[in-house]
Amino acid sequence: YVPIKTYDANGQFLDWSSNFLTLSYSYGDDAKSASYLTADAVSRLLNDIPMTYVASFDLDGIQAVHEVVETLTVTVPDNSLEFKYPQWTEGKEIELTVDNVEEFVRIRDVSEDFTNVNRMARQKTYLLAYVNKLKEILASDFNGAAGKLEGVLAESFTNFDLSEVEAFANMLMTYQWDENSFYELPGVEEKGMFHDKFIVDDDAL
Repeated sequence: YVPIKTYDANGQFLDWSSNFLTLSYSYGDDAKSASYLTADAVSRLLNDIPMTYVASFDLDGIQAVHEVVETLTVTVPDNSLEFKYPQWTEGKEIELTVDNVEEFVRIRDVSEDFTNVNRMARQKTYLLAYVNKLKEILASDFNGAAGKLEGVLAESFTNFDLSEVEAFANMLMTYQWDENSFYELPGVEEKGMFHDKFIVDDDAL
């Protein structure tokens, strides 16, 4: 729950107003303006650290991104998806494919409070496994994997040239990626009227 740019029905800027970060995207007229509005909100949240690069895609993009690595083995971090997948229990290894990846990274039990924390744990699990497998694929077939990434980005909005994908892929090959690669913002969970809120502790941040 952070300051975002808000606009009236005619697209005129009103002010920065506290709201859900994800709503910043909805004020855009298209993917480009929406992406920049979200980047602005993230930048302001992080004390004006500039967001140099941005990419955004719709829900179909989740499957497109996953197709680059095809099948991914992950260890389920908790029991938060038992309400829909009883077999997805904490500690169990499962195979993620284009058919089930969206549900692993996206759904949550909305009948319970603060379950976005569990969803974020699954997303971190996914990102760790994804990046490590992508590094393996790049090591064995760099041009083929980079070409697949370019194909995904060509169907989304990005503010960088596709020719830069190879440079990004080369950088990725040198990164050490583990549990310590994530930083969680300091703050507290609060119940809102309709949705949970995460209130960032700006002083600690």
